[in-house]
Amino acid sequence: GSTTTDGAALTGGSGDLTDGVVASGLWNTVEIDPSGTGPYVGWIKENSLNPLVTFHFAGSPTINGIGIHLDNSGIGGVLSPSAIWIDGVNTAFTAPLLGTAGFVNFTGLNLTGNTHSIQFFQPSAATWTFVSEVQFFSGAVPEPASWAMMIAGFGIVGGAMRRRQTRRFTFA
Repeated sequence: GSTTTDGAALTGGSGDLTDGVVASGLWNTVEIDPSGTGPYVGWIKENSLNPLVTFHFAGSPTINGIGIHLDNSGIGGVLSPSAIWIDGVNTAFTAPLLGTAGFVNFTGLNLTGNTHSIQFFQPSAATWTFVSEVQFFSGAVPEPASWAMMIAGFGIVGGAMRRRQTRRFTFA
């Protein structure tokens, strides 16, 4: 896909799905450019029922995890897929809460080869499926609890360092 052209075909290179840009909000708040070149790629059910996206990799990396940033706002008929198939296998996931957008992570995949596919099955009530980013990991994908513990640890260390720096000594 093209990051500068609305409606561009998803073919070759680095496009909206793999450009490293994750949407900062729901589609209706970030897709405000009239040209439609915002961070989401979308499929309307009438024209692209259960879209299949194929990714080709140089070499044959082992992919252990995939992160997919989805919009589940419910606004304008945009909902998370009811199912996601990775390389033809229905893979369980928990969608972001209704009214939000966020990552769904698939771990422990151990996919080999240079071609992999992701298919989004649209729920019957949805008109659109919107995806902001797809990330592939050769190592483990950190779980949200791990991220929270790591951030809390940084906060504690930062607080201790700040407290240590603010001590003042008074000499008589």
